[in-house]
Amino acid sequence: MQHGVAVQQTPTVASGLLALPHDVGGDLPLVVYEHSTVVATQDVPSFHPTGDGLLAPPFFATDGFAVVAPDYLGLGAAPGPHPFMQAASEASATLDLLPAADQATAGLGARLSHDVLLSGHSQGGAAAMAAGQALQQGDGTWRLRALAPMAGPDELGAAELPAMTDPRAVDPHRASAYLAYLLIEWNTLYHLYSEPGQVFTQPYAGTIDALFDGSHDVTEIAAALPASQQLFQPAYLELIAHPSGPLEAALTANDVCRWAPQVPTQLFAGRADRDVVFANARRRRAQIITFGGDATIADMGDVDHIGTAIAALPRIRTWFATLTTHQ
Repeated sequence: MQHGVAVQQTPTVASGLLALPHDVGGDLPLVVYEHSTVVATQDVPSFHPTGDGLLAPPFFATDGFAVVAPDYLGLGAAPGPHPFMQAASEASATLDLLPAADQATAGLGARLSHDVLLSGHSQGGAAAMAAGQALQQGDGTWRLRALAPMAGPDELGAAELPAMTDPRAVDPHRASAYLAYLLIEWNTLYHLYSEPGQVFTQPYAGTIDALFDGSHDVTEIAAALPASQQLFQPAYLELIAHPSGPLEAALTANDVCRWAPQVPTQLFAGRADRDVVFANARRRRAQIITFGGDATIADMGDVDHIGTAIAALPRIRTWFATLTTHQ
């Protein structure tokens, strides 16, 4: 656990994982890993991780890297709620964890590199973009060295939200879960609606908040909800596809693509991903070029959402190892 800053800029406590190689000592190259979407409070790297949060930290640590993996605000040991897909808090949860990890590693007789190799999957892909921007604009104590987001829904307004209203593009039940999570959590931050019936159809308007109480995972929630076309009011589906008003303002406030990394950047994406569409990577690369940088799209081929991470992680680990040997 470490001290951090809440969304309201007040002090809070946050948590995260520090994973170290078995033979700790000397200088350790540093990977920061941002985990994918979780709703259950303890399904995070420092508690009872699932999916990529379970796989990625030991995958890098067994190859000699130190790994720092934030749980994000509102998850793990942090008081809720979780500000889902809120870029500033994802970045702050990451940067606040680094000094705590540095101190813990020093206590074991080792030293963390302050050159950050940054990756993440799904929500973590967007979080990696947010944290990368914060590191690049920081005071130089921690330096962004490379960026490798996987299947990040970081082009939310331009690519991901429109795809979520198309059952051919995104699985309609998982679209319901992701969209409901986003709108419920963002409503507390950005006042998107005054009562659930404006967004959700009945009977779900009266019960949907309970699904996001921190005790259910994404798969359970998706199974409990109808397809997005039946869950959302028609007018709100239109708003999701073509954002305006408070929703558009919230998307602008959390746009993590209006900057250019000045470090080697690879964007990993799968063409059969029915959670985060491939168009996110294409638009993200275009934005990076617009802002004066460059990035490569690493096309993982016909793999689904978690398959993208499984295919990409060995390539990222090899790439990061190459970068550390040439420092």
